Amino acid sequence: MSATPAAGPPRVVSKYGDLQADEKIMADDIINALRIVNNTDERPDEDTRKQFWAQVFKNNWTTAIPALRPPELGPRNGKEFMICVGTLSDDLPPSRTQVKQHKKTPYSSPPAAKPQRRRGGPVFLKPSLNTETGTIVFMWLDGNSSTINPAFTTLLPEYTEATAKAAAVRNFDEKEIERVGKWNVRMAVFWARSKLCRKLALDMDNLVAAARPDGMEPDFRLLRKTRTCSQVLEDTRKAIEEVIRLANANPCPPLKLSSLGSSGELTFSVHLDL
Repeated sequence: MSATPAAGPPRVVSKYGDLQADEKIMADDIINALRIVNNTDERPDEDTRKQFWAQVFKNNWTTAIPALRPPELGPRNGKEFMICVGTLSDDLPPSRTQVKQHKKTPYSSPPAAKPQRRRGGPVFLKPSLNTETGTIVFMWLDGNSSTINPAFTTLLPEYTEATAKAAAVRNFDEKEIERVGKWNVRMAVFWARSKLCRKLALDMDNLVAAARPDGMEPDFRLLRKTRTCSQVLEDTRKAIEEVIRLANANPCPPLKLSSLGSSGELTFSVHLDL
């Protein structure tokens, strides 16, 4: 009785053209998941598969190289998400911390405005998006990313308050789509690489190479849904329009003199602080 031959090494795949027909479609579920979280219309077809697998084999990756899980999605870089929209029209008043410190040494000179809070200093605008509550707060900031009172702002000639906020929203959305979208792609690539390597190992009955560590199995719940300021504003607009429609459907009647009648009297109360 002849001995069972030892499992050989899997074949090496380095480009889309190397994939067999069943391998080209093996990441269709991943492509679909990516489409949903990144808000695209890229359903699995020949062109989309070629584009996706091009990312898989990017940077000269081949199935001879282990698939490495990408780091977790990092926080937003605050400075990238704000744009310059104006200048300070005057020195900003001292901060609460400066006032508090001055009270401890009343004979010292009054606190002076910091360089980034002096007249002529740049003013930045940044949307703060809360995806859980679906709310946006526009933050006016100095050059050190500290909040300021927008009353001290002289807008640049190309901006009104509305166009400045619109530009800030667009900048935020572009940066957020890139930040979250690219991380989703990196996770998708990791899963596709793992899936392909495991399939190639199983083809050779190489169960050791086919063993999949925790985290290599696709878990689409880990992907991050891209949420932009524009989407939140659109949802808010629709909600407000619905409230207006419902309120106008049964408006409250105005108070007419004829409804008061001739009997009784109008009463009022006076409260005196003694």
